[in-house]
Amino acid sequence: MNQGTGLPIDGSLLNRNPENYENAARAMGDAPKEIKARHIGNCLKADPAYGEGVAKALGIPMSEVSK
Repeated sequence: MNQGTGLPIDGSLLNRNPENYENAARAMGDAPKEIKARHIGNCLKADPAYGEGVAKALGIPMSEVSK
């Protein structure tokens, strides 16, 4: 951990545990695909690797996500 920010040294916001992606996908439930794609876009802005993981868990191709 970086003592100044409390973030992991690599600067990532979230643990890369696949369970985190699956939890996020489950939480989206039956939301419309457009809402899911917008959420992925927001995740990408915070942490690109996390956004990609959520997209994969939701089964939404990155080509359908606005960045």
